[in-house]
Amino acid sequence: LREWHTLPGQRDDGTIDAEHLSTWVKAARLALSECGRGAIGDEQIGEILAGCGAGEDGVWPIEPVRDLIGTIQSSRVDTGIQIGKTNRRGVTSRGAFEGGTQERQLESDYRNMAIKIEKSWPRTAMILRRIADSYQADARRHDLRAEEYGDAD
Repeated sequence: LREWHTLPGQRDDGTIDAEHLSTWVKAARLALSECGRGAIGDEQIGEILAGCGAGEDGVWPIEPVRDLIGTIQSSRVDTGIQIGKTNRRGVTSRGAFEGGTQERQLESDYRNMAIKIEKSWPRTAMILRRIADSYQADARRHDLRAEEYGDAD
C-alpha cells in the first residue's frame, strides 16, 4: 500500500469512479483485517485517500472520498488521511526570521474548507480542522524559533 500512487477508481481526467473506489476500500479493509493488519491497513488506506484532488467546490478532498470518510467512520482512516495530506506538503523553506507565516495561511485555508463542508460532510470537516490545528501548532513552533534567532543577534 505504501507504493500506491494512484487512487483506486481514478480516471485519466482526474475524476473518480466512486463505486470502484468504495468497492476497493471495502475489499482492502476486509483482506487486511483477515490477516491481522486491520488497524495499520486503515491508516495506509487513509494515506492513499489523501492523494486525491479537490472536489468540484474547490474543497479538498474530492466528494467521493468525503462520502467514504462518512461511511467508513474509522478513526484510523481519518488519521491516515491527515498524515497523508500533511506529508504531501513536502519540504518547505523560510527565512530565519520568517516564523510561521506559511503555516498560518495553511491553517486558515483548512479551517475555511471545513466551514464550507461541515453540514454535508461533518467527519471530513473534522479532519480538515485537525489538519488546521496541526498547522497552527507548527506556526507557533516556527514563531518561537524565529524569536530565538532574533534574540541571538
